[in-house]
Amino acid sequence: MRHVKELDRRALSLEQKLGQLYCANVSANDKENIDYVMEMIRERRLGSVWIQPGVGHRAETIARILEAADYPILILCDAEEGHVDYRIPQQLSLTVAGRTEYAHSFGRLTAATHRNMGYNVICSPVLDLCGGNAPCGATTRSFGPDKELAARYGAAMTRGMHEGGVLTCAKHYPGSTKAMPWDTHMREGYDDATREEIIDYALYPYRELMREGLIDGIMVGHERYPKVDPERPATLSRPVIDIIRELGFDGFLVTDALSMGGVVNNYGWYDPAAMAVAAGNDIPLVWKIGAKEGYEAFCERYAAGMFSEADLERALDHVLAAQHKAALLPEVGTAAELEVDKENTRRLCRECIASRLEEGLSPSISRDGRHLFVIMTDGKVTIDSEENYTPGPRDWYFPKRIATRIRELFPRSEVVDIPQFPAPYHSEAVFDKQTHYEDVVFITFFQPSAFIGRETLTTRIVDLMDALQSTDRIAAHLHFGNPYVAAYAPYVKRVLLGLAANDCVMHGLEILAGNAAPHGTLPYRIPFHEKGDLIL
Repeated sequence: MRHVKELDRRALSLEQKLGQLYCANVSANDKENIDYVMEMIRERRLGSVWIQPGVGHRAETIARILEAADYPILILCDAEEGHVDYRIPQQLSLTVAGRTEYAHSFGRLTAATHRNMGYNVICSPVLDLCGGNAPCGATTRSFGPDKELAARYGAAMTRGMHEGGVLTCAKHYPGSTKAMPWDTHMREGYDDATREEIIDYALYPYRELMREGLIDGIMVGHERYPKVDPERPATLSRPVIDIIRELGFDGFLVTDALSMGGVVNNYGWYDPAAMAVAAGNDIPLVWKIGAKEGYEAFCERYAAGMFSEADLERALDHVLAAQHKAALLPEVGTAAELEVDKENTRRLCRECIASRLEEGLSPSISRDGRHLFVIMTDGKVTIDSEENYTPGPRDWYFPKRIATRIRELFPRSEVVDIPQFPAPYHSEAVFDKQTHYEDVVFITFFQPSAFIGRETLTTRIVDLMDALQSTDRIAAHLHFGNPYVAAYAPYVKRVLLGLAANDCVMHGLEILAGNAAPHGTLPYRIPFHEKGDLIL
């Protein structure tokens, strides 16, 4: 790593100033693009780099960046679920477990592990307030709908992040005031909240964390707020962005990815970066466009007057201020990865399982009973096939491991799998087998992700469960991932709700076997079906 010295704005050319606003995405292992990024860095024409956590070439690429940069370039990622070795099942797990010390430990460990890899900015925590079933993982990526709870857990987490050695970037400003069904990766979001409602509710966690100086940056989202700006989404809206500045925030503003449908559907690929700076953002996050192509388009639009010299200088102020903070962080490789934080993160996965039980009912079933376990899969692997997952932060649901453990815990039972989109012969096999057993246990999952729209169980799975419940055959329903998805299923007297981590799934089986208890409490009420409800 080269000797690092902060940039003197007076010595920067126009091309260098424009480049300091630009953020290059090097998550894809594109040699030509990465080589050009290194050229930009050596010429001091690049202010920040985004490289996703978990990509295979990450260590090598960050090492090249640190070797090329003689100034404190910003290296960003989101790392919402932590380091691959200390992963949590998304932010909701922290509030379900109900212990702010876990949030503090998670923030500190995530910061330290990523600082030791070379990162200096983590775009987290998610301060969106979400209490309904929302797309793109919003339900589980948030702390829940309670603004005070979100502020409390967000503060604990960001304190830990600062102690661990990174800058924080909260998201996705300004946030929704209600659960919306639109994924802004696919289309522009919408919220009819007034300015006052946004400030009082959505921005409450931001205001509380700002009061303590815990937020270094903010990521701006792509929802439109027509009562504030009827024309443009927040990312491109001066009236929306002005709200947080008027509330006193003076850190950097980075856009959410400008390749998302919430922007490109209406504004194309090349104009939004310039429009974002004109609206008050400092760092336009340009994805899916090569660094050379994107930077040159950005410069051309400045020359065409799409944002002003005053916009450029304001944004440059904020970028250089963030780089100054980054220069004061611990040296790469020196951040302390504390054992207490690792242990708290492991415990979290076991303590974030909630339950919904008929009154007086135990969460466990008989280990000696004859149960038919039905494990829902994604259709790519079965309970007896070799698992073909590539190790990474999102690989968490392993049907073969689940089946193996069930056979150990419930030796008189049988395990079958069913794809989430079953064909008739899949359902027929379940019906034939279930008549030979005392009852049925369903294990379902939902992988929160972008570009899939509404998060729900498929109608075929729901209809299968409903048919079995017509004779009260389902003894338990274990659901992992977005807990709201379980509400689409028919009434079951025993429901265990875990989140998206392998340890959480395996601990759910221990609870069902009576070896552990569910300790989690959801921060919102799920509208489950009641006994006797018709599934239409």
